[in-house]
Amino acid sequence: MILRGITWVLALASAPAAEVEILLPPREIGICVSGGSGEDQRAQLFEEAAKVVAARRGLSARRVNLPSSELCDRARLVSCWARRLESEPPVPDAIVWLSIESGLQQAELTAAYFTPGLVLALDDHQSAAELEAEAQATLHLLEPVPWSLQSKRRVLAVDELIGRSLAALGLDRPPPVLLVRHDCAGCRLHLDGHLLSEAAPKVLKLVGVRAGRRQITLSGADHRSAFGEVEVGEGGAELQLSVGTAPPPAANPGGALAYGTVGAGGVALILSGLAVMAGASGPDRSCVAAPCGWRYARLDEDRNFSEASPGGVPPLPLALGAAVMAAAFGVGWWQGAEVEWPYWLAGVILGAGVAVGALLIEPAGASRP
Repeated sequence: MILRGITWVLALASAPAAEVEILLPPREIGICVSGGSGEDQRAQLFEEAAKVVAARRGLSARRVNLPSSELCDRARLVSCWARRLESEPPVPDAIVWLSIESGLQQAELTAAYFTPGLVLALDDHQSAAELEAEAQATLHLLEPVPWSLQSKRRVLAVDELIGRSLAALGLDRPPPVLLVRHDCAGCRLHLDGHLLSEAAPKVLKLVGVRAGRRQITLSGADHRSAFGEVEVGEGGAELQLSVGTAPPPAANPGGALAYGTVGAGGVALILSGLAVMAGASGPDRSCVAAPCGWRYARLDEDRNFSEASPGGVPPLPLALGAAVMAAAFGVGWWQGAEVEWPYWLAGVILGAGVAVGALLIEPAGASRP
């Protein structure tokens, strides 16, 4: 698995059309705590807040520490917070700040929330005052609630403020579900370029998909693939994909060209050898007396020359044609997949052309028969 934290949940395993559910990594809520009588009380406050967040499906809590005004300029406080969170990724989807404050009559629990992503998306080319004004507009304060050391009341106070914050942020609803149906057995499934499954079941529920335009890609070992896009809203979405019939494997000319190269080269060598042997045992080109009207002459036992005719088709032109054909096939083999099948036909034509041309130049043969 590539996406960290993906959890598989097999449902309806015995049913014919079993659905497999994948829980995507939960959206992270950053919890900042402050105030109180000490670190023990703040740690207890975070634990209670984390339980409230985790009770919502698709959410998780992480404790964060936002820098004080001593470290961040008050004129750019919220902007400074967002930049600090960006420097320690991943940036939470939302920040809820809980603080135990001492009141006149009893302690109170205050809360504030904002979305760091919205602050980081602001145009930082504007003036510091304008940027901070827009950043602070994303920060919202909630009415404080009484804070009590009594366990039950304390938990209710945390639950109320966390619940109100998540509701205002739109994070209190069930996570969107993307239902994917497909016909690609054993295919790998990617969501927005991230691998979710090495062998995706044919009915798959992706729980916790972010709203917006999502991309699903299927790819099989037999080069079958399918791609689809779907708009995921608050109510989820459904996508049907089909890879169809697997196409026949494309012919690879490399092997055939290799055999053709070796074969044509072997023919060229054999014919060249025959040409050499024919030239060594054939008639002499010279005559006893010049000029000689014969093209070929043969020396007999009495040391006299007589006219001789070439015997059959001379092998050297064919050897040249076969050598050229072997070279053409070799180029095709070297180029590999970049050369299409008609290339071998060009090699045959070129080799035949060289052989015919050699015969026309020397009709009786380029060497003595």
